[in-house]
Parts: sequence; C-alpha cells; structure tokens
Amino acid sequence: MRMRNRELEEQVSKYFKGEITSQDILSYIQNLNFKDSHQHFLASTVKRLILIAEKRKQSNLYDHDFLIALRDYLLVFNNPRLDGDIITGFDIEDYDIIVQEGQCRCYLDQIPNGITPKFIKDTYALTSKKSEPSHKASLITDNKIYDLTGYKYFKSIRQKIAVYGALKTPNGYTTLISLPTGGGKSLITQSIAYQGRGLTIVIVPTVSLAIDQEKSAKKVIKSENADEEIFYYASGFSKDKQDLIISSIKNHTAKLLFISPEALQNNEIFKNIVKTANDLKYLKNIVIDEAHIVVDWGRNFRPEFQSLESWRNALMFENEEIRTFLLSATFVERDTKILKNLFSNRDKWIEIRCDALRQEPRFNVIKKNTEGQKKDCIVELVKKLPHPMIIYTDQPAHAEQYKKLLEAHQINNIKTFTGNTKNDERKRLINEWKNDEFEIMIATSAFGVGVDKSDIRTVIHTYVPQNPNAYYQELGRGGRDGLPCLSVMCITPSRDLADAKNKMLRSILSEEKIFQRWDSMFNSPKSKRIGNKVYIDTSIVPNYVESDHNDDFSNEGHVRWNVYVLFLLRRCNLISINNVIKDGKKYIFTIEINDDVLYGRNQVEIIDKMHHAYNEEAQYYNDSFAEIQDHIENAGKECWSEMFYSTYDFVDEYCAGCDEHKEIIDGTSNEILKKPVTKPCMLFGANRLKWLSENREAIIITSEMNYAQIIKKFADHIFVTVVIPNDYCNQELESMIKDQTRKNIFILQFDTFYKLIKNGSYFFVSGLVIVVYNSQKEDQMYNFSLVKNNLYNMENIRIIHLTNEDMNVKNAKKMSDYVDGALIDENSLGDDIYV
Repeated sequence: MRMRNRELEEQVSKYFKGEITSQDILSYIQNLNFKDSHQHFLASTVKRLILIAEKRKQSNLYDHDFLIALRDYLLVFNNPRLDGDIITGFDIEDYDIIVQEGQCRCYLDQIPNGITPKFIKDTYALTSKKSEPSHKASLITDNKIYDLTGYKYFKSIRQKIAVYGALKTPNGYTTLISLPTGGGKSLITQSIAYQGRGLTIVIVPTVSLAIDQEKSAKKVIKSENADEEIFYYASGFSKDKQDLIISSIKNHTAKLLFISPEALQNNEIFKNIVKTANDLKYLKNIVIDEAHIVVDWGRNFRPEFQSLESWRNALMFENEEIRTFLLSATFVERDTKILKNLFSNRDKWIEIRCDALRQEPRFNVIKKNTEGQKKDCIVELVKKLPHPMIIYTDQPAHAEQYKKLLEAHQINNIKTFTGNTKNDERKRLINEWKNDEFEIMIATSAFGVGVDKSDIRTVIHTYVPQNPNAYYQELGRGGRDGLPCLSVMCITPSRDLADAKNKMLRSILSEEKIFQRWDSMFNSPKSKRIGNKVYIDTSIVPNYVESDHNDDFSNEGHVRWNVYVLFLLRRCNLISINNVIKDGKKYIFTIEINDDVLYGRNQVEIIDKMHHAYNEEAQYYNDSFAEIQDHIENAGKECWSEMFYSTYDFVDEYCAGCDEHKEIIDGTSNEILKKPVTKPCMLFGANRLKWLSENREAIIITSEMNYAQIIKKFADHIFVTVVIPNDYCNQELESMIKDQTRKNIFILQFDTFYKLIKNGSYFFVSGLVIVVYNSQKEDQMYNFSLVKNNLYNMENIRIIHLTNEDMNVKNAKKMSDYVDGALIDENSLGDDIYV
C-alpha cells in the first residue's frame, strides 16, 4: 500500500509543479484498482484537492476551499513532500497549515474546543477495528451466486446468513432482515431476484437510491441481458423509457424493478401492468428497502409507505405465493411490531436479526450558550474537521442560513439539499457529491437515505433530532466505508432542546382530536358506504373549531392529520384499509370496519378501544425524546452510545469513543443471529431419494476428490446445506462455485453450523444436510456426535454423511454402526440418485 501512496504523492507533486495536467492525474486515479476502502479514500482525497485547485485557478472565491482540501491531503498522507510555494499569499493561520523548510506541513496543533484530539487523529489516520476474523472457507458463496455476481466470498458470516435466509424463505412468507450498514444488503435483493423465473419489485424511499441500486445491480450481476432485466423508474420518465420497462414486464424478461411507493401506486399504467404480471404469477418478490422508514414517514408524510399494505394485500389475494422482504440496518421494537402487523399473513413471518451498532463513529457533543457562539463554532469545525462533511439542520431555511454563514467566511464549495430541492436538482447534486466535486453538504433529513457515498468523514448536527433512532440514521451517513468518522452535535441546548420537544409534540394528536377527526370523516356526507365498505375523503374538515399547537388548518394540514388518524386506527386493528387512491392533494381511503364500536358516536368507547395502541405510540415518542435529552444533559458523564443500546433491542454494546471515554468499549459477542429462527423448516420429498426411503440418514463413502461432484448431484434437484470441517480447504469443493449449473448450495463450517443449531435456528439447516468429514482430523468424531445429537430427531431434516472411509467413532465401533440408514459406496451411487 505504501508504494501506492508514494505514487499518488508523486502525481500531486508533479501537478503542482506543472509537469502534468489535472486530467493526467484524474485519469491516473480513475484507472487505479482499489484493493480496499483505505486506498479508495486516499485517492478520493487527492481527487478533491485537484478538483478544487482547478476551480481556484478560475476564481479566488475558492481560496479557502482549497486550503481545506490541502489540509485534508497533508493530514491523510502524513505530510508528504509538497512545495510551500503553492500557498504563497494565502492566509493559512485558520487552517493549521505552515511552511517548514520550504514544504507544506500540518500538525493538528489547533483542534477545536470540544473535539477529542484522539478522535480526529484516528479519523485522519484512518485506523479502524478489524472485521470479524473468519476462515475464508466459512465465507464461501456457491456456484449460483458466483456465476451471478463473480463473488467467491461473502463480506461476513452475517451477510451469508442473511442472503441464504432470504433464499430459503418459503412462498407467501414475509422476512424482516437487519444487516449493518455496509454489510451488503444489496446482495440479498440481487440473489432472490435471480433465484428463479419472475419479477422482484424493490420499493425504495428516494429516487437517488433507486438510481444507485440499479447501477449497482447492473455492475454486479453478470448478465448479457441486464438492460432488459434491471430497471429503475421515476416520475418524469420519458414515454420511451416507460414503455421499455412496461414491455419488459409484459414480455417476462424484467427481473428487478427499483421504484418509489408513490410511482408504484399513483401511476395507473404501472399499477395495471404489475397487476397483470401478478395475475400470471410472474411477480415473485416484493422488497421494501430501508423499511424502518415505513413507520415514521408513512404516518402522515408520504402516506404511500403505509398504504403499501393495501397494495400488497390486493396482489396477494390473487397470488398467495408472493414473498415479501423488509430490509434495514436497524429496527426498533415498535417498528418491528407495526411492520409485522402490516405485512405478514397468518403468522407467515420470519425475522433474521443480524443487528449491530456502527463501529466507525466517534462522538462529541459541543454545547454553546448563544446562537452566535454556535455559529462561530460551526465555522471552525468546517475548517478543521475531516472532509467530506454533512451538516444536518432541521429546516430548509436554516440550511440556507448556514450556507450564507460559511460563504461570509469565504467557504464557497458547498451545496444545500432539503425538502425544497427540486427533483432535477437533487439528481445533479447527488452526482456531483459522489463525484467529489464539492466537500460540504448542508442538508435536512431529506438527504442521505440511499445516497451511496461511503467516505464521509464528519457528520455535524446543528439541531436535536426528535429521537435516537432518527439521529442514528443521520449520523450513520458517515464512515460507510468502514473507516473512522466523526459525529459531532453542536447545539445551544436551551433553544434546540425546546425546538425538538415542540416538534415532537406537534407530531402527536390527542385522543380526543383523533376521535373528532374520525367522527367527522366517518359521518360526513362525503363518505360513501357500500355494504361494509366505507369510502373516506381525507380532505374533510373536522367538526371542531378550537385551535392548539398541534393543528395545521390549511387544506393540506387537514389531509395530513386525517391520514394520520386512519393509519393509527389501522395499526390499532380497528379498521382494515383495502385501497388508497391519491386524488390531487388528497387521498381517498377504502376501509372496512373491524370493530362495531366505530359505527357509534360514543367517544369514551372508541377512545378506550384505541387507547392501548395510541398510548404505546405516544409513549414511544415521549420516552425516546427523553432519552436523547437525558444524554445531551449528561454528555461527558455517561457513554453517549448507551442511548443506542436502549433504542435497539438486538445490538451489542459498542462505542468507539465519546465525551465520557476515549477508548473503545467493545461488548460485541460472537453470536451470528440475535434472535433464533426456529421455523419454518424447509420440507422436501425425502422419499424421492432411492436409498433414504423412510430413514433419516445415509452414508456415502468416496474419495475426497469426488465430494464436490456428489454434492452437485443433489444440488441439481434440491436446495442443499453442506457442513464442512472448520479447517477444510479442499480445492475441489471450493472450485465447485465456479460451476455454471447455477444451483444454491449453503456451505457452513462446523463452528457456524453449531452456533445456528445451539441458537435453535433450524430454519437455516432444514431440508437436506450433507455433512462432510475428513477422517484425518481428530475432531471428526466430535462433529459426527454433534450432528447425530442435534439433527437426527428433527422431522424436517435428512442427513447424508459424506466421508472417505467408515470411520471409527466410539468404543471401536464404526460410523455405520450408529447411522440408521444405508451405507453406499461411490461405485454404486450412479447418476440417478432420485426415484
């Protein structure tokens, strides 16, 4: 790696000496083959320096932006040789840059107050905690995944478990999967889409995520027909582009469609073509990416998220085999309960919990007494903390104010991204941001979800989010490349906490107002009733006139609150929602009443029915705000990350450092799954195997060189789990993944296998299990006993013991003495192993 660093340093030196052009060095970077995230960030640091140097040649407006990029370059590369003449005439004092012996230098002498020096040094040094150690054989893929993606190994054992858990999901089931950011959730989507014939629809929260996912899929998936199989759709597409997608779905060539919930439900053409595909059983999978968003965003902002329930139910009414997948890095317990309520049918529900806290962020909280002090601090942080950087604000107006503030301090290479940013502008900004054309993004929560920029080094919060979950999602934009990053909250507590609390309170209606809005909608002349169905117009004005801080009396405000009430009643299971149609700026709900109490007008009875669910929701918002408030007030006295342990049920304790401690607190366990997946267990026709019949197991004796070929014989007909010794390095077995038969074979080392069955997660090892033995290893008798003791009596498991000899197992007895089934020699196996 050091050789690569020196090459980059030489390129930079030559550029500033005028020996090469910016295009020369940028082309050099583009042609680099990055081995890891560290090298990628080094190259990006150089790229940002060169791009801003070129802008500076055009205008001195970018002098200070150049110094920021130069400072980053000097610190990341540990002060490489660079002629000091390049900063002659600059005011470099604020940037901690000096000229020493004719060379540019930066020594981190000026670290902003409130920032822990060790954290900033870790971030510039790019030191990171190593990922979990694993023998490579434990991460091996299979021939189908290899053929599809070229990936020989998974990123981690958790990614492997998540992918195969998705692949083993039975028809009609809903599977919720949590996998840490950067853990490779995209491979889940890609694998299930190409598992068989059919269409997979991936519902994403932003157009930028749809674009990124489509590009990533086309880059990863090795298919000559990718342009006819993988698409994203966004409103505003030309008719030609729209027609191409529709014809691909009609012709049954489309495999993956990335789309927003609005485009999916509000575009009648798409609704109809998806319905037609579903009627023909061509729709196979529905994936909701960043599924945690459904709960909070769907309450009254972007209600299409929660109305996905009725859209999905209508499809499943015609096609019960559709599988549904809910993906995210983290889920709070409340969100999981709501998602299960909305998207599971008759308890056909699986949770694959690989939750883990991020290991990259280092946390600092800076408290200022006045807004003026806070603004001065933000300017200093921008000048002296690592880049690229996101600055989060709570309102579009505040984002513009901070942009003007930085421009007043001659920092101009910055952009804003808020809810007011138009779609075309969003696409341009995201492309420029990912291409390193600017280093600082000032944004509201509208920015970040699904933006595939992995090397953000600092995330600054200038406001207090309403709860730890919202905060964690935003700070999680940093360090997605697995390298250290800084999370800094710079606030005026008295003002910012009050603003956050008021915003939280405005997100909840009182029980009385919920009843009054329901009563107004249900009993309005606009609400048509046909049988047990009621058509609700959400533009209906409630029959109360008093005003308080919760109410927005604009027409759009009434629609938002009415939508909130209907979805709350659904989450209470008091109503079912059959359909949601957008009509201009309002929504028409088709509902069914599940509890007769709603037919009446008794406020006390109705409130009593919904009280538990309402109280649980209100309590969540109050408690979660109290959690973040408490940690702000006690910053420096208790670990900042404790709020995340309290928020997420299935994470281990981890904090890379905060105001309370500088060293890493690592309480991570070796558990693969945080929650057992006991069922459903895969069923298969064991009686089809010639020599299993009614037995649960059999032994096949053959040379190790033939193991792979025998495993493939079974995999040609059935999904197979293969258990191998921990130190197994059979080249034949590894070469199996290069086979072009495109069959899924779930390969587990004994250690991983034992963790799964000890955890009770038989879902992953049900069906046909082929256990591979190496008689030369001392632990094979133990492995045999483990398999017999844990799998033999399981109804949905059949076992093939694959060995090179009938091993001595116990008390001078052979393996065959303990196996209740056939002993088969390879010569008698034959090609046709099925009846």
